[in-house]
Amino acid sequence: ADTPTTVSLNEHNLLTASCGDGGAREAVLMHTVTGEALQRIEIVVTSAVQHQLSVRTSCSLGETELACSKDESLVLLAYPGETLFIIVEQNETPAPAPGTFLIELRSTPLVCGDGELVPPETCDDGNTQPGDGCDESCQLETR
Repeated sequence: ADTPTTVSLNEHNLLTASCGDGGAREAVLMHTVTGEALQRIEIVVTSAVQHQLSVRTSCSLGETELACSKDESLVLLAYPGETLFIIVEQNETPAPAPGTFLIELRSTPLVCGDGELVPPETCDDGNTQPGDGCDESCQLETR
């Protein structure tokens, strides 16, 4: 697991998430995905302030949003080298004074044959042997 990061909200409302109501103040954290394989990224936000969480591949372009949630956490898949912009927005009205959010990012490589079914796998039977209904790339075999 990666080290939790504390981010402070700014005084501006420049970005809007698709699952939000316009928000108030926001904080943006940039993260570059590491590793050699497709990664399962889990982002957990801890704050006393109501918030929404979104992830984009471009900070300024809303149409690059990959996921959005009003919950404390969000899970998505990302490729090594991909840059993600994690945006946390207050969604309380009237907006309280700027505060801080604790953001924890957990990155786990997807491994075919580990017995854990994680999309885009359509099966994962705990091995990478073809001919048993689940092939070496964890896709269902057709006969």
